[in-house]
Amino acid sequence: MGFPLERLGKACKSLGDDDQQMINYCLLVDKLMEDSAIMKMKKSTSNYSSIVEDVVLMHSLDESKSRKHLESFSRLAEFGFETSKTHKALIECSFDHEKALEQLLK
Repeated sequence: MGFPLERLGKACKSLGDDDQQMINYCLLVDKLMEDSAIMKMKKSTSNYSSIVEDVVLMHSLDESKSRKHLESFSRLAEFGFETSKTHKALIECSFDHEKALEQLLK
């Protein structure tokens, strides 16, 4: 299907040898990477695809949660916070970027 080898490796490592799950993961990552609200993040982060891949795995291939997380993350990315702290704040604040920003500034 033409998925990047690194993405398939990450999928295999995280999801095991379930071929359908790996395909679903790769398709969801591609879909989210093409979303205009999420693509804004591409300008402010050098590892854009890796972040999308990690978030999809973080939310067990749940498209809705992954999309909300990435949309909020893209708003916070330009501030330059550490990626892992930003993810943690977003999860703790139910993907509310304003509350996450407040938490990150503390």
